[in-house]
Amino acid sequence: MIHQLLNGKPGTIRSLSPDHVIMTQTALDALDKKNETRIPLLFIDNRLPLSGGPAGEKISGLLQRGARYYPPGRSGMPAMVCAEEGFAAPGVIMAGTDKNLLELAVFGTWNIYLEAAAAADLLKKGKLDIAIPGSFGIFLKGKPGTWVSGIDIALHILKYYHLPEDRSVCLEIYGDGLQSLPLNERLNMARILIDLGYEHLLFQVDETILAFLQDRCEVKGQYYFREDAPDLTVDLSDIHLLQAVLRSGELQIENVGHAPDIHVDQIFIGGDTACRYDDFEKGLKMIRYTLLPELLGVYILPGSQLVCRDLLETGIAGIFTEIGMEILPSAFLEHICACPDTARIRLGTSCRILRSGGILAGTGTCFNAAVTGKIMHPQELEFVLKEKGRLHRDVRDDAE
Repeated sequence: MIHQLLNGKPGTIRSLSPDHVIMTQTALDALDKKNETRIPLLFIDNRLPLSGGPAGEKISGLLQRGARYYPPGRSGMPAMVCAEEGFAAPGVIMAGTDKNLLELAVFGTWNIYLEAAAAADLLKKGKLDIAIPGSFGIFLKGKPGTWVSGIDIALHILKYYHLPEDRSVCLEIYGDGLQSLPLNERLNMARILIDLGYEHLLFQVDETILAFLQDRCEVKGQYYFREDAPDLTVDLSDIHLLQAVLRSGELQIENVGHAPDIHVDQIFIGGDTACRYDDFEKGLKMIRYTLLPELLGVYILPGSQLVCRDLLETGIAGIFTEIGMEILPSAFLEHICACPDTARIRLGTSCRILRSGGILAGTGTCFNAAVTGKIMHPQELEFVLKEKGRLHRDVRDDAE
C-alpha cells in the first residue's frame, strides 16, 4: 500500500484502512459509544493525570470494544510504546491523534495524524480518504563524527539544504549513511524534522530495524525502497555540532561554540527526543561520572517506563542521581514547557524546550553542558576533564 501511495500521482485521493488507530485522553470524548470500532484501537496516554485521568466507565467501555489501554504514568511516549509493543512495522499504516506517533516512520510505517473527531469517524467507518503526497528523496552517505547526534543531522539538513516548501511532501530518507546510524539517532533525527515542520517521513528499512522488531513484532513486514534518483545527497561526515534558538519567531541554527561562554541554568535531556537507553548510556560515557555543578539543574526524562526500568537495572539511574541529576517522567516535559522561565536559560534535546524560549542542541552537547554549566564543544570538555583529573591527582599526592 505504501509503495502504491508514493508511486501514485500526487494529489490523487485514495481510500485506505489503517492497521491501527491510536488515541489519547483528550480525544476520548469524541468516540461514539454506540458503535463498535472497525479498526484495532490503542489508547495510549502519557499525560500526567494532574486533573484526574479518564473516568473508569470510559475505560471499561474502551476495553469492551476490544481496545488496548495503556494508562498514564505506566507507559510512555505513544511512539515508544507502539514500537516496544510491536505495533510498528514496515508497511503498517497507523492513524493517531498524537503527533508523537509520526516518528514511527523510522520503522517504515506510514503514519497519519488526525484530529479527534476525524479519528472517531475513521473508527466508525473503517476507512478514510487521503491525498497521495509528493516525494522528495534524501540520500545519506558517509559516517557521522563521534559526537554528532541525530538532532545535529536534522538541524544540518534544515540549515544547509533547500527542502520542499510544500510540507505535505514525503521526505524519503535512505542510503548507506543511514545504515551507519543507530536506531536511537534515526529516531532523534526524525523527531526534530517532524517538530520543525516536516511531518511526512519514510525511512528505509535495514537490518537494524529488523533486529529491533525480531522479538517484538509478528507482522510480516512489507519493505519499500525508493527507486528514483535522490533529490539531494547529505554527507554525514561533513556535519558539525549545531544548536538552535528562536529569535523574533525565526529559527536560527548555529554552530556549537560560535559564541563562547553561553551559560545555562537548566538542562533537560529526554522527554520526546534523545529519550532512549542508548542516548543516556552514551551521555554518561561522555561525562565520565563527573559531579555536576551544585547550582545547575539537570533533568533526565526517559521516554518510557521500559527505558526507566533498564536505567534502574543497569545502575545508570543511580549514577545519574549520585552525580547530581534528577530523573523525571517524560510527561513532565509538557508541564515544564508550559511555564517558560525567562529568568533562566534552558538547554534541551526537545523542540518543546526550543519553543518555550530555550536552546535546542544534540545529546552530546547537552551532556557536555551538564559538566560545566555552559555550552561547549566536546573537545573542550575533554580538556576540562583532563585538568580536573590532574588537579585531583595533585591534591591527593600533596595529602600523601
